[in-house]
Amino acid sequence: MKQLPVLEPGDKPRKATWYTLTVPGDSPCARVGHSCSYLPPVGNAKRGKVFIVGGANPNRSFSDVHTMDLDTLTWSQPETLGNPPSPRHGHVMVAAGTKLFIHGGLAGDRFYDDLHCIDISDMKWQKLNPTGAAPAGCAAHSAVAMGKHVYIFGGMTPAGALDTMYQYHTEEQHWTLLKFDTLLPPGRLDHSMCIIPWPVTCASEKEDSNSLTLNHEAEKEDSADKVMSHSGDSHEESQTATLLCLVFGGMNTEGEIYDDCIVTVVD
Repeated sequence: MKQLPVLEPGDKPRKATWYTLTVPGDSPCARVGHSCSYLPPVGNAKRGKVFIVGGANPNRSFSDVHTMDLDTLTWSQPETLGNPPSPRHGHVMVAAGTKLFIHGGLAGDRFYDDLHCIDISDMKWQKLNPTGAAPAGCAAHSAVAMGKHVYIFGGMTPAGALDTMYQYHTEEQHWTLLKFDTLLPPGRLDHSMCIIPWPVTCASEKEDSNSLTLNHEAEKEDSADKVMSHSGDSHEESQTATLLCLVFGGMNTEGEIYDDCIVTVVD
């Protein structure tokens, strides 16, 4: 493996440069298929923490939690309360408020459909029992959080790749299978997804107060007593932003790899 320069605490990183970050402590072992999220500081903390959950190596799958404290620049494996998710990889994890939501994944040939969350304020795991139309057990899907909602798209099941999108309400603990008026995009796994603002120009008509004029031409015998002229309406343009869920790439279960970029409006 190539040796990268080391970024030491307090150093100013240069642009266009990759560094190795050597953080002491109880760091996670080598793994793939894990999830990683940053959560802003809670309480007296200043810089927040990075959380890594789960994953797998050739020998086993994991359900552990590791945190990188950005105040102290140390790794730790915090003690958690409650029952954590079973070991898995290929799951999704998103941060909403002080909570991390974990859905799906697999271990061996078992696909999980469960939903868990951990609140970093007390580090307590909770297995959620939401109502509504929940996603099937899947892995290699994508997820984003926006406000009180989590959106999940695609993924892999034993039957193939999924083309469905689900919305989860974090307060009501309710799943909704989203319906679309158009054809669905090809099912896919191992894609990426994010929320973007999309500029929309709105044109509105404003009546010009001078557009209607009333002229009296009493001096001309052949002219009409009243002439009404219409100079047209003035147009006002304003720009607003609509939030879109953007999905790029991925593949199907037959090995076809996609290069498309697809979007849909999210509420």
